[in-house]
Amino acid sequence: MVDTFKLFISAADDLSPEREIIGHLVTEIPVTLGWQINLSPTGKSLDNAQLVMDADFHLIVIGEDIRAPVGYEWHVSRRVGKLPQIFISKFFIVLKYTYLFSRKNSKDLEKKLTYAILGLE
Repeated sequence: MVDTFKLFISAADDLSPEREIIGHLVTEIPVTLGWQINLSPTGKSLDNAQLVMDADFHLIVIGEDIRAPVGYEWHVSRRVGKLPQIFISKFFIVLKYTYLFSRKNSKDLEKKLTYAILGLE
C-alpha cells in the first residue's frame, strides 16, 4: 500500500514564487498520504531524471517560455510513458516557442491544454 504520494513540479527559475506556492498548497490538501514534492533543480544541475520517473504525478508549469530543464523533464516523463499535466501561467505573455510546444504536445498528451492563473486571485 502506498503511503507517500510523489509529486514532481517542473518549473524554470522564472517561476520561483509559483513553485513555492504550489508546494505549500499541495501539502494543505486533507489526505492521509504523506507528500514527497520534488522540484526542477535550479542552476546548472540536471540530475533529476530518476525523480521524474518515480513521480506519481508530474506537473509542468510554464511561464514566459520553455526554459531548461523543463523540456528535458517533459522528455524523461514521456519516455517512461507518463502524461504530465501542463499549466501555462497567464501572468506572462506566451512566446512563440511556448505556443509551439503547447500545440505540439497537447496533441501528444491527448489532453486539452489547461491554462491556469497561479497565485492568489
